[in-house]
Amino acid sequence: MLQGLEKLTAAQQALAEFIEVDIDLLAGVGSGGQENHTDAADDAALDAWLDKLPKSEVRGYLRGWKSAHDDANKGGKISLLDNHGNTVHIVSYSKGQARTQGQTTLF
Repeated sequence: MLQGLEKLTAAQQALAEFIEVDIDLLAGVGSGGQENHTDAADDAALDAWLDKLPKSEVRGYLRGWKSAHDDANKGGKISLLDNHGNTVHIVSYSKGQARTQGQTTLF
């Protein structure tokens, strides 16, 4: 369990959104050893709802999701701000660097 991830601060949530980390994933990591189990009735209800969706609608959602995630991080800049909102330092990173998940990028 990682302490401090059970409930994210506004700054933590903004950082997670910026680096495209799923907030629910962080909440799960912060919840420790408690496992979340869905019961069979919940799964069946979800399956029934999904089965009723028109295929064109499902395809539209999936294509939109894929498109957003394919080009989600093309690189960019990270700004360090002081407590007055003034830029103190700026670093940039490339699309290639953004693809190397799990590795530290030195600036």
